[in-house]
Amino acid sequence: LRASTDAEVTRDVHAFFIEMAHRADDLWGSGHRANVYVLVPWGTASATRSSAIRSIIKSEAEDRGFDYIPVAKFTAAQTTDGTHPNAAGSEALYDSIVANSDLDTRFD
Repeated sequence: LRASTDAEVTRDVHAFFIEMAHRADDLWGSGHRANVYVLVPWGTASATRSSAIRSIIKSEAEDRGFDYIPVAKFTAAQTTDGTHPNAAGSEALYDSIVANSDLDTRFD
């Protein structure tokens, strides 16, 4: 297996967000894409590619009107396997989401 190039990632992420935009519009009508929160948690595995891929996803999400929520990368102590969060990682993810979104006040 080889790693995808940035051009391949961009192409695929673009296609994904085009489809997601159509689905969001079908569900809520146009103008409500900000109801979709996009976040890209990342562990320590493949850390060298994370910045480029996260940037591509952020750009495509925002270009389509989705709400991109920045979250911190997981540390080794916050994952079970370098990728998936353990309890500490899940708590850190929650904290990042609350700090960088309106979810703590949205449903008052």
